[in-house]
Amino acid sequence: MELDFVDFATGKKIIAENFINWTSGNEIIDNFIQEKQLKYDGRGKVFEWVPYSELIITDGIEDNCLTTAIWKGGPLYYLSEDDDDYDEYYGNGNDVKNVWLRRTQSVVLRFLYDSQNIAADFINKIESHLSNCEKDNDMNNNSRCRYYIYGISQNPNTKVYILIIGYEYIYIYCKKCGNKYNDKYYEFCIPCLMNKSGNEKIDNFIQERHLKYDRKTAFEWISYNKFNIKEIRDSFLTTAIWKDGPLCYDYDDKKWIRQSYKRVTLRFLYNLYNITDEFINKVELYLSEYKENRIYGISQIYGISQNPDTKIYILVFDEKYSHYYCEKCGVYRYDNKWCKSCHMNNRTSGNKKIDNFIQEVQSKFTVCGWIPYNEFIYIKEIEDSCLSTAIWKKDPICYNTNNEKPIRESYETVYLQYLYNSPDISDEFLNGVESFFKNGRCYGISQNPDTKVYILVFDNKYLDECCINCGNKYEYVRYDDKWCKPCQINHLKNNFANWTSGNKKIDNFIYEKQIEIFDYRRSIFEWIPYNRFIEVSKIDREGEFAKAILEDGPLFYDIKERKLIRKSHNEVVYLKYLHNSKNITDELLDEIELYLKVSSNICGYGISQDPDTEEYILVFDNFSRNKCETCGQYKRELNKKVLLKYLYNSQNINNTILNEIAHSIKESHGISQDPNTKDFILVLQLKYYCENCGKKYDNKFEIDNKSCILCQINHENDKINGLIQEMRLNIQNSKKSVIFEWIPYDQFNDIEEIGKGDFSTEYSAIWKDGLLYFEDKGHNRRRGGEWKRRSNTRVALKCIPNSQNFLDNLINEVKAYPNQIMDNILKLYGISQNPKTKDYIIVLEYAKDGNLDNCFNKGLVGLDWGDGINVLIDIINALSKIHQKQIAHQNFHPGNILFREIKHEYKSSGYEVFISDIGFYKKIDDNDETNIYGVMPYVAPEVLKGKPYTQAADVYSFGMIMYVVAAGRQPFANCAHDETLALNICNGIRPEINDQIAPMCYINLMKKCWNSNPDNRPNSIEIKKMIESFRYVSNNQFKKTEEYRKKNLLSIKNNRPKIHTQAIYTSRLLNPFTKDLSKYDK
Repeated sequence: MELDFVDFATGKKIIAENFINWTSGNEIIDNFIQEKQLKYDGRGKVFEWVPYSELIITDGIEDNCLTTAIWKGGPLYYLSEDDDDYDEYYGNGNDVKNVWLRRTQSVVLRFLYDSQNIAADFINKIESHLSNCEKDNDMNNNSRCRYYIYGISQNPNTKVYILIIGYEYIYIYCKKCGNKYNDKYYEFCIPCLMNKSGNEKIDNFIQERHLKYDRKTAFEWISYNKFNIKEIRDSFLTTAIWKDGPLCYDYDDKKWIRQSYKRVTLRFLYNLYNITDEFINKVELYLSEYKENRIYGISQIYGISQNPDTKIYILVFDEKYSHYYCEKCGVYRYDNKWCKSCHMNNRTSGNKKIDNFIQEVQSKFTVCGWIPYNEFIYIKEIEDSCLSTAIWKKDPICYNTNNEKPIRESYETVYLQYLYNSPDISDEFLNGVESFFKNGRCYGISQNPDTKVYILVFDNKYLDECCINCGNKYEYVRYDDKWCKPCQINHLKNNFANWTSGNKKIDNFIYEKQIEIFDYRRSIFEWIPYNRFIEVSKIDREGEFAKAILEDGPLFYDIKERKLIRKSHNEVVYLKYLHNSKNITDELLDEIELYLKVSSNICGYGISQDPDTEEYILVFDNFSRNKCETCGQYKRELNKKVLLKYLYNSQNINNTILNEIAHSIKESHGISQDPNTKDFILVLQLKYYCENCGKKYDNKFEIDNKSCILCQINHENDKINGLIQEMRLNIQNSKKSVIFEWIPYDQFNDIEEIGKGDFSTEYSAIWKDGLLYFEDKGHNRRRGGEWKRRSNTRVALKCIPNSQNFLDNLINEVKAYPNQIMDNILKLYGISQNPKTKDYIIVLEYAKDGNLDNCFNKGLVGLDWGDGINVLIDIINALSKIHQKQIAHQNFHPGNILFREIKHEYKSSGYEVFISDIGFYKKIDDNDETNIYGVMPYVAPEVLKGKPYTQAADVYSFGMIMYVVAAGRQPFANCAHDETLALNICNGIRPEINDQIAPMCYINLMKKCWNSNPDNRPNSIEIKKMIESFRYVSNNQFKKTEEYRKKNLLSIKNNRPKIHTQAIYTSRLLNPFTKDLSKYDK
């Protein structure tokens, strides 16, 4: 059938006339196809009969419902010049306006098994596929998943009819069974990939679990014979090798594969033989509890199994599960330590005071407690040390106190430190013992039954951090270099008797200087006999300094050899003569002390005495390298680069000129004068002034970068320059400080959309150069620090449409953003601009774990009140800081409360909470102060009525957030967010909650926050105190509601109302729904 270069009507006529030239061999099918062809309106493809010989199968058929093929002729369709792909075939300026087209195409074949007998239900089946095609295309904006059904064919051998479908169909429907993927992104088909348990309730639970929680690793039924297992009797947990391994999605090959021979943890569900709601609730509790309690790593929950002999059901977790839960009783081990209820409860020292002390220490540190002496074998003393080594035949459930991972070996080498003179247990003794547990290396306490000496037991890494001689922690550790300050001081004490100056006051002064040592690299201040000086020669006119050679050089402490050594044979030194110092007085010693402090930038080696004059001498290193040896004066540094600052019109000296000179004197070399203009010139040091513009640096950041802030910015727009300069004022050299920057758009990689609202679109991206941060140089603050970049920083980009035309509004919003060093407030990194759209972009800190609503859906915030209270404390803490800055958030709802996982133990929830979008709550071009923006359920009634937004309105929003944390769902989810809801809110209608879900103390505070009268609401400081008190009071109320929620998990979930289609939880303009509310304001 040739249709090239004819118009649409002619083509339709040719198609109709061609009916007699083809047949499927079945009249019902022929009529069905002809009817579809006559209805063709130029959209999509012509539905037609396709001879089987036209198809080249490219994938094996086997028993699959779908396969791929190449259709040699390809589908027929009408291409007009208005179609998007017209230029692809005919180019711009072509005279051809419209064309009928065929081209070879890859297709998907869907086999209609049991279709040999054509009946009405067969045609209905085809119609249903066509209907599904329309629905799928309406739902899929992504062209990757849009497809058409081209026609019907038939295998001449099997007589099975076949639907010819666009290739995109393979991305949506399962090749094996033909059902739609449960998750098209991971091509996951539950019926094909999941094993069946034989129990409908279990199978339904597994399917729901996978769809709701995790689509990257399958949650499945696992046959018991797939495990290589050695059960431990009376144990709740054991490990096993899962032969097939978990089903995981391979991103490279785009398919599901199994990770064979995976080590897993099995949890036995004793006394749960019948599949009831109680069973499902218990399983759900174990699974959610693991996700909530786990802090480190990524947890994986693989599925359920059953022992066919005992009929005991089994939960299958990743191997890490056994790190967090007790093997014997199955209880969660807080802080990744051990189960105190199972471990060492029966071990006592026989001394009540020691036992009480051990219990107190166990509450503070990760320690095992009392260790019987008979568990140690092969005890061997370490020569010249207070330590011994031993082999500990320890309990296999004990845990390593340093890396907090379980140790399964039965024997371990340990160090024993004997606490001599310890039979009498005093408070002073116990305080000293407790200090040893702080370094995290001490397992516990033991006692030699013969000598009665108590013993501290340390792990085999103890000597990596602690001194072998005294047991104290090293002051300095770097590779093999270790410095123990107490041992060095002790060595100096022992060496004290080996020298003397002949004067007791001088000896004591030297000794005091020696034990003041704070750095092992410093030389040891000592008495230096005069006969150790060679070639002493006076080098200045006043006779105060002399130059000499110090035989054998100064004294140092060698941390490798742990002894005093001299590093050089001969060293040039300078001698300062202390005139009239024959008689040592306190005043003279004070003068020496003062001189050493003033000269702290040079190294003092010690004190000596001239045997002829009997005057004492201070000995220094070669500090006078830049002095002239002839006259003793300092030499000039030639060709020094300086900055000249002209003081114009300064020929006549006045107070203003003198003040400017005085103000610059510390940072200048001196003053000069232009011989022609007679203007005076300040000669400035470059390290204090910007070389580009001459401005004096305001802070260390400018000094480190050798440029002032204004010269660093250098943006073409003066308003942007002014904004960045203002945002950088008063920068502190602190880890919390953030340098606000102009960030070129080409600095961003991997830009992905993560959210879209009415007024902005948010993306995540990688900032190549990365964030500027301040890095301290060690723990010693005197060393200062420097600004560095953290390359490839993940950031959030908030793109604001049309902002280039309303730059002043954007700048005002940025300036209103709170202080950069406030905790729990999303930090503002800078500003950028899309070069194509010219829209400005706000660059923010990235919180990768989503917002509060996402966290409930993911199970990050769940049934545990401890987590909920921690989250609320973080939120109200941030809000109170905002309010202290006299700022109101004005758009406070769960979408602006963000989470990020942390790696520290001090957060019981394991997540850091941030508040975002402070000030960014409306259209950038909106200057109308009467407009109301927000998420309606979170907007206070007085604001809906047109009153100004205040901090009390933020408190109302917080009350609604308290409801979300308690109920686990959004307020007013079951109704439209329109005029009716706005009126109900203004009339005092609030979400309902009962005291079975939340304690009355919690509900009362929540209701106070959403009181209709803003004057009756508590402020953020009061709320903070009340919520913090929930940690310590009313515990029984919280435990009671928590138990109810866990016990009735399924019914609570099932009773949640469906979200109304017009319930909108993104910020938007609310005036269309509130314009008539003001008349209800009394």
